[in-house]
Amino acid sequence: MPRLRCAGRTEEPIVPEDVRLFQNADDGMIRVIFLFPKADVITPDDKDVELVTWLIDSEAKKTFKLEDMMFNGTLAL
Repeated sequence: MPRLRCAGRTEEPIVPEDVRLFQNADDGMIRVIFLFPKADVITPDDKDVELVTWLIDSEAKKTFKLEDMMFNGTLAL
């Protein structure tokens, strides 16, 4: 199951409410969209969030720096 973990937090990871798959008609590439609940508030104080998921039998991780996700002084998620 995909999950988001915030740096420095001890709470349980945030799991998506829905996962959507889209296939590109031109080249067959598949896009995966993870929809996370808005109730789990992520703040700039969290610094980083890490998305962890599995593709077949391989774990995939990506860390996002929240300072890079700011727009006009507000975290844009």
